[in-house]
Amino acid sequence: MSMSPRKSDGLTEPSENEPLLNNRTENDNLENQETYTPIPRYQGEDDQEDNIHEERIEEHEHLLPSQRHFARRRQGELLDPDDPAVSPLNLKSVRILRLTLCLMSVLTYIWAILLFINCFVSIPVIIQLRTSGFLELDMTVVSFISLLIALLFFSLPTNVERVMGYTITSLFFIQFILMWTIPHLRHSYSIVGIVTTGWTWFSCLVALVITPIVVQWGKEHEEVRLTGRRENRRTVTEWFKISLSFLLLTLLVIIPSVLFFCGFMLDVYDTTRLITRTGDATVGSFVPVTTTGHHRYDVYIECTPTHKRLNPPLPDNRDPPIVLIEADDRVSAQALYEGWVEELYNVNKVAKVCFWNRPGRGFSDVAPSPFSLSESASALTTALETVLQEEHNEALTDIPFQNHSLAIVAHGLGGLYARVFAAQHISSIHSIFLIDTLHEELLRYKVGPISRGFGLWLRGVTSPFALKRQLSWILHGKGPRYRYLSGLSKVGKGSLAFDTHSSELKASLQEQVGALSGITQNEVEESNAILQGSNIPLGVVASAQSIRKDKEWAGLQKRLSKLTANSVAWEIYDGPHEIWAARQAKEQLQDLYSHIVREKRTT
Repeated sequence: MSMSPRKSDGLTEPSENEPLLNNRTENDNLENQETYTPIPRYQGEDDQEDNIHEERIEEHEHLLPSQRHFARRRQGELLDPDDPAVSPLNLKSVRILRLTLCLMSVLTYIWAILLFINCFVSIPVIIQLRTSGFLELDMTVVSFISLLIALLFFSLPTNVERVMGYTITSLFFIQFILMWTIPHLRHSYSIVGIVTTGWTWFSCLVALVITPIVVQWGKEHEEVRLTGRRENRRTVTEWFKISLSFLLLTLLVIIPSVLFFCGFMLDVYDTTRLITRTGDATVGSFVPVTTTGHHRYDVYIECTPTHKRLNPPLPDNRDPPIVLIEADDRVSAQALYEGWVEELYNVNKVAKVCFWNRPGRGFSDVAPSPFSLSESASALTTALETVLQEEHNEALTDIPFQNHSLAIVAHGLGGLYARVFAAQHISSIHSIFLIDTLHEELLRYKVGPISRGFGLWLRGVTSPFALKRQLSWILHGKGPRYRYLSGLSKVGKGSLAFDTHSSELKASLQEQVGALSGITQNEVEESNAILQGSNIPLGVVASAQSIRKDKEWAGLQKRLSKLTANSVAWEIYDGPHEIWAARQAKEQLQDLYSHIVREKRTT
């Protein structure tokens, strides 16, 4: 009998080719899984009702997806678009970007605090500025605000935010390039200003350009990965946050940045015309001054050519003195010279006139804070000695001005500086002429009030907006000298520079701090003690309008007439604080000074 294959329970023996066929089928399935992954479709709420309790995230759970979410995704299940697990923070690159924003915010905040302290007390070595520092402080605050907004609205990137970022970064980049490439700007703003501008540009670039791009990419990536599609809809809450972000960016970042840039460009135009001697040019000298803390800044000083003889000549063929002008805080030395001294010089009533801008005033750089009267006198000594030595080819001596005599003319607050300077060089002083100057007893009430200091600081912080300075050339066609020198156009009315220029406001703030602390009054009283024993010819002129405004003014002016043992004149002329603004008072002032400058100091 032939044996037939046994069949039982429907099982057959596998053939020899079946193992190969099974292996091939498994390999094909693996290849298909590796090369093609179908994009899942969003199942909707009805398909996921059974799993809602599993998807719900309680307050104590992490926002980032757990292993359960990834396991379910591998099983083909999708998340709801409103699920907190659908977040760009799932990506490591996005988390690193957010950490970078946090670190940059901390560094910017620390730098802003240092710049704020530097407004009142200069920080040696770390911060050495020739400018007021208000622009640097404002730019740092803007960069901090942009970083803070980027963190607060991190998960809501918008195209409008990106366009704003492109605009701001372009403006700050142009400003940074100009600071770095133009020599006089690089010298003026120094390394601190340039680095601050560069940091502001980089912060705005990261916060307002890079962050929206990266977060938008991460958001779309996670939406496709976890929900199967890109989500274009926004909730009411999200629209509210986007509107708030747009409003904050516009008010606190965009508008200030544009105003900073316009003010900076106007400053570039002004300084270029002044330094390159085109249009409103400066004809004086910039003399470098080094403080005891190795801080360097430049002061501006200007001297006229010398007349050999006066008209009429001095008796005994004496050499005429050099007239030295110390100006008020509200009226520049140039305005005082052009107001009435220039006419005396043109008719040979005075032989030579020198005037300067104190640190922070006019064309001079800002000195480090705190700044005292004695430091101002030292800076004037350096500047005047340098100019006179260059003019007369004199060798450097241990005794400044030993070959020259100085006739000091001081107005307003400049009278305090003049007395300290005269006390330091009492042997070289020919005469002192005080025009409605401030008495030291009024320092705390006129210069030192805390409310005045706060107002000066507040105006200094807003000075980089340069709104009034922009209007000065748009509406009135004024030039650079008008924006840099107080009282230049109309005496007593031209206070644009004093009220709006950041360096002028910083100098006024330094004077307020010195008056409040009592340092200024102590220095003046020590100088008065030195001058009272001298025979320097002294003339004092008071304003009738100032006396009518302040009952104590007349008595204090009379006390000033006893400053030296040789009081030549004490007069009251009918005019404003700038006495030469009144025509009759101006003629009286010129006649009186022509007499004083011809006085001979006895030894």
